[in-house]
Amino acid sequence: MKYNTTFVSAFYTLEQTPYFKTELGVQSWSSKPLIHLIKTGIYLCLYIDTDSQHESMFYKLEKEFPNFKIMPYRISRRDLWVSKLIGKYASVELPAERNRDKDTLEYMSYMHSRFEFIEDAVSENPWDTTHFAWIDFNSVSLFNKREDTLQIIRNLAEYPFPINGKMYVPGCWPKFGDDSVRGVASSIYWRFCGSFFMGDAGSINQFAELYREHLPLFLEEHGILTWEVNFWAWLEWRGVWTPTWYHGDHNDRLVALFSGVSADNYSVGVKVSAEMVYNYPDISPFLPGSASYLEFGGKHYLNTRFVNYWMFPTGYYRFHNADMVIENRNFLSELDAETMQPLYYEEMGVGGNLYSVSSETGERVALEKPEHKKRPISEGLEDIRLYNNTDTSMNPRFIATNVDYSANGRGRMIVGTYNLEKREYEDCACIVPPDANSWCEKNWVPIIYGEEPNKEREEHFIYKWSPMEIGRIVEREREDGTREKRLEIVATHPTDKGSFAWLFGKLRGSSVFVDMPREMVPAELNGEMEYLVGLTHFSEEHSPRHYYHVLVLLEKRTLKPVGWSKVFYFDALGIEFCIGMRVQREEARYQFWISRFDRDPKSVVVESGEMEFICCLS
Repeated sequence: MKYNTTFVSAFYTLEQTPYFKTELGVQSWSSKPLIHLIKTGIYLCLYIDTDSQHESMFYKLEKEFPNFKIMPYRISRRDLWVSKLIGKYASVELPAERNRDKDTLEYMSYMHSRFEFIEDAVSENPWDTTHFAWIDFNSVSLFNKREDTLQIIRNLAEYPFPINGKMYVPGCWPKFGDDSVRGVASSIYWRFCGSFFMGDAGSINQFAELYREHLPLFLEEHGILTWEVNFWAWLEWRGVWTPTWYHGDHNDRLVALFSGVSADNYSVGVKVSAEMVYNYPDISPFLPGSASYLEFGGKHYLNTRFVNYWMFPTGYYRFHNADMVIENRNFLSELDAETMQPLYYEEMGVGGNLYSVSSETGERVALEKPEHKKRPISEGLEDIRLYNNTDTSMNPRFIATNVDYSANGRGRMIVGTYNLEKREYEDCACIVPPDANSWCEKNWVPIIYGEEPNKEREEHFIYKWSPMEIGRIVEREREDGTREKRLEIVATHPTDKGSFAWLFGKLRGSSVFVDMPREMVPAELNGEMEYLVGLTHFSEEHSPRHYYHVLVLLEKRTLKPVGWSKVFYFDALGIEFCIGMRVQREEARYQFWISRFDRDPKSVVVESGEMEFICCLS
């Protein structure tokens, strides 16, 4: 396993601090929490003093675990930079409001020396990583959900964070204000936890430079060696250090970076190897946007949604009708097998009707549209997703969001047959969701599924991701004797628990899932098993909203998630949507159809090497 972050810690003997002494005068710190960290497999550099009481044990561990290294920077506590700095002053006091057994001059100077150790690790960089994380050797003892939190630490180690000059630091309290900063040298202030922080090499080196420049200034101003976390908060208050803060604590939340910061901090732009812009028909004021792809009968098809509004860079809409109603039109294209360029553009459902099958005669009839007091906020089919029928000789199927056919005027999913020859939507039904009172339904992911080996694979839908719920459509009789079709949840996976809950709690469906070619399956997964891959997304409120994409890998037989890609974007952070994806098997690459601000569609190709998976779900 190749990790992108090196973790750094130190284990020093404190001889003059009563809090850490046993009755026999031996330091009471246990090495067991550190051993838990070593056994995760992460890259871990350890700094020990020149007469460490556990030296022989540490070297034995170093021989056993290639991910663990005792650093050659062997320096006594008295020779650390902070200790030498203090020695230059005739007298340095300690805060008045402190634990006198614990917060000794020895302990306080040791806590301030974290920067010196991690700075050396950046210089040595034994595993050639881009990022570095400090973690106190005994942090594992703080974790209530130890195994889950250790898995999060593995995720942090493996994740390809962007090199952006940022440090990520957890904390409990707000920034110093002009009033609260007056207590910087007298009482502890938990703006930062102290036990964990991470950043790229540049940000760590900058932090070290700030330490050497500003700690002497602080000592000259106050004459007191305050806690290291107070000094960090003072640096932030002065505006010379601007870390990315997230709400943590001295427990499992200490390393909850992914759930604590905006995805802007860890999403990365993917390298696009090729792109195409199609020559869509001009049907102004309608503009082409999101497109769904399907390979059917050896041919390639695309459904492109056209909308009647223009979205400004701020995310606001300009409508082309007085009612400010979204109007949707959809165009079918067959793509040339070699160039993947559209051969034609033909509108679907020109007559404006969706067709269902009469329960009495079995004949095709227009799907009944309920009466609404006023025009719905959206008319037509939004974000059609095409997928193959269980009988691949029949026309493909589709699912889309719709409002004007919804009985309660709320967004509901319509499922039907996408008739390629007639250019019509047939066998349509408006589906009642598991929560019949939900406000708006979107992003159900169609998937052909049947867990038991001999069970016929049927049309199912991934309804949500946390917990992961998979449903199938059943027909039920209402109290008034009429019948309705409803999504019934038939399988679940507990993605709302464990180290990945932060991610799956955000995810929404995007593309249809397709077979993952064996040669593209991550090496750490079972080579005999079959997998599906598909694109998901989530968003955050910015101005405008930011969309982020994640590829998810599913075990084909059970649909259990087994891995995920880095969080990424294609062009830029903003309103960037994608519901069309194809795996080019022979070339081992992905093709995506994206839109920007619900317009400006294009197709992009991304090599599979750009999409390494983090495969840690058990």
